[in-house]
Amino acid sequence: FPPYNIVNDDGTFSGFAVDALRELATLSGLRFRFQEITDAEFGAGPSAGTYDMLPQTAVTAAPREVMDFTHQIVRFDLAIFTRSGEARGLSDLDSLGARKVGVETVNVARRIAERHGGLDLQVYRGRDRLLQALSDGEVDAILYPVIPMNREINQLDLGRQIQEISPPFRIIERAPALRFGLGEVREKLNAALSIFLISDKYADLRQKYFGAPVFWTQNRIDAAAGTGAVLVIALLGFLFWQRQQQRQRQLVYAHQQRELERELVHTESLGKVITELERSNR
Repeated sequence: FPPYNIVNDDGTFSGFAVDALRELATLSGLRFRFQEITDAEFGAGPSAGTYDMLPQTAVTAAPREVMDFTHQIVRFDLAIFTRSGEARGLSDLDSLGARKVGVETVNVARRIAERHGGLDLQVYRGRDRLLQALSDGEVDAILYPVIPMNREINQLDLGRQIQEISPPFRIIERAPALRFGLGEVREKLNAALSIFLISDKYADLRQKYFGAPVFWTQNRIDAAAGTGAVLVIALLGFLFWQRQQQRQRQLVYAHQQRELERELVHTESLGKVITELERSNR
């Protein structure tokens, strides 16, 4: 369920919720062992006979009946997506009544749509298949969490073909889910969450998995700051040199001006002498 839970090609696990749970384990002193499960096991939730926890799932009424939750680790929006130019009249689930609507096999959007009722739902496995169905005209709209769907749209370069309907039709909280009977574990995680949610590591994780690509990374900021400092020093040196040159030119100009004034005085005196000599000669 990327970007929350990711099973990598080499069998390791990552994703926002998985990495967050690793940080919470460090803060709480708990130890976790991650394992891969099926979509059906994910949908059924944790139990004593299968697994103890999910890194995250949507905190809604139905899951609360079968599993326990810590405090939320993230909130996200659920939105309607349609083909560009076909958004007229779309605003919420009620506006989808006459259209075919695509949902993913295991997804909170599907559960909400099924509880809403009155929708012609078409179920697909995977975001890529869901987007393909929308692009090919198999469905008129799809329901999905905004962040992961927009990442998929950008990766497939479908930004001009697919349009998101705003505002979202539902805001969902996600949190680690536990099987019942792990109240002590839940309280330790909640205590750790109160520290983690205001930390730089939490902000970094959100940026890594949900943020738009950032050109000004910290390394680039540091490099730019170093370059900027060098440029400032060079500029100050140039301005100092320029001022010295200007001052030197001013001194030369003042000296030339004094010489010219003396020359003019001398020329005027010489003119008077010549005039007197001419008068005496006459």
